Amino acid sequence: MRKIKIKLPFEKETVNERHSTLIEMAQILSNDLYFTIIEEKHYESMSYMVVYVADNLEIHAQVM
Repeated sequence: MRKIKIKLPFEKETVNERHSTLIEMAQILSNDLYFTIIEEKHYESMSYMVVYVADNLEIHAQVM
């Protein structure tokens, strides 16, 4: 597994909009492999999410 931290700047977006954008970015960066959200924080001008990505394709196949 590998760990990815995604930090993005935001201005007036809601927490739901921020979460959706972070999830989209996690899917792109993980090449659509299975990932688990470890941490997610939202601040006034930025948000971040830490995910673990399954590098093993067998894990990905079992989940789907």
